[in-house]
Amino acid sequence: MLMSFLSYQNKKFLRSYHYIAPALCYFIWLMINYMYRDLPILPSYAISMIVLMPIMTWITIVCFNKDSINERYLFQIHLSSKIKYILFKGIYLSLFSLIFIIIAIILPIILGSFIHKITVTIIVISFLVHIWAAVFGILIGLIVQNWFLMGKKYARLITIFILLITMLKTTLIEKIPTLKWVLWIFPPFNSFMTQLKNDTLNLFEPHFILLNIYCCVYTLVVTLIIVIIYRKNG
Repeated sequence: MLMSFLSYQNKKFLRSYHYIAPALCYFIWLMINYMYRDLPILPSYAISMIVLMPIMTWITIVCFNKDSINERYLFQIHLSSKIKYILFKGIYLSLFSLIFIIIAIILPIILGSFIHKITVTIIVISFLVHIWAAVFGILIGLIVQNWFLMGKKYARLITIFILLITMLKTTLIEKIPTLKWVLWIFPPFNSFMTQLKNDTLNLFEPHFILLNIYCCVYTLVVTLIIVIIYRKNG
C-alpha cells in the first residue's frame, strides 16, 4: 500500500513540474556559493542547510496543493485512514528531499571548493544536519498547509514568520532571554548552526548526539500534533 502510494505520488508530482522552481532556486544557489575555493567545510554545509529548510517547506506546500479536496478523500478511502494519508505524504516528501541533500553534499566535493580534505565523519555529520533541515522544513509545511483553522489567507505570512523565528531562535534568546520559554516550540534548527561553526566537530561529541536525540523526539511530537490537526480538520 505504501509503495503504490509513493509511486503514484512521485509520478503525479514529477509530471506537475511544480517542483522545478524551488529545485532551480536551490541548485543555482549551490552553484553560486561553491564557485569559490578554499571554503571551510562544515560552515559551508551549514549555509546549504539553512537554504534547504525553506526550500523543503515550499515543496511541501506545493505538493499538498496538487491534491484537491476530492483527491484527498479518495486517497483516504483507498488507504482506509486519514492518518495514513498524511504520514505517507510526509514519507514521500522526506524521500524526495534526499535528492537535494545528496547534491548539496556531493557538489562542493566535485567542484573542489573546500580548503581541507573531506572525511567520512564530515560527510556523515553533513548528511545528518541536512536531513534535519529537510525534516524541519517538511514539518513546517505540513503544519501551515493543514491547519485550516488559521485560514489560507495568512498561510504565506505565517510560513515566513515560522521560518524566520526558527532560523533566528538562538539570536533572539540571546537578546531577550525570557523568550526561551516561548521559542522552545520552534525546531532546534539554530542549535546545529552553532555546532557547525568550525570543522572540528566530532560525530560522537555528547552534545551533538543529544541534539540528534532531541530532534528525534521533537519530530515525533510534532508529527503527532500534525496528525491530530489533520484528523480534525483534514
